[in-house]
Amino acid sequence: MLRTPCHTVELHHLPTGEVVEWEHTDESLARHLSRAEEVALEAGEADERYRAGDTEAPFPPSPGPLCSWCDFRRHCPEGRTAAPDKLPWDALSDPS
Repeated sequence: MLRTPCHTVELHHLPTGEVVEWEHTDESLARHLSRAEEVALEAGEADERYRAGDTEAPFPPSPGPLCSWCDFRRHCPEGRTAAPDKLPWDALSDPS
């Protein structure tokens, strides 16, 4: 946060309260940062194509089971066909 070097990450599993910690090396952190930069470049290029009028090619549908959880589901007929509707809390396990 605020450009402070960070090597420790945590995953908090809310239903069980379990916390799993991972310690990155300089090399593993550099790989993740490189991937994030690549995604940012691809997103910027897609945005430029979209602004230039290409509304289909930048974001072709890739339907599958995860379409149930997609934020863009309501705008995607392929995704609605590929998987059933799910509510956001359907992914939470039953606490009992």
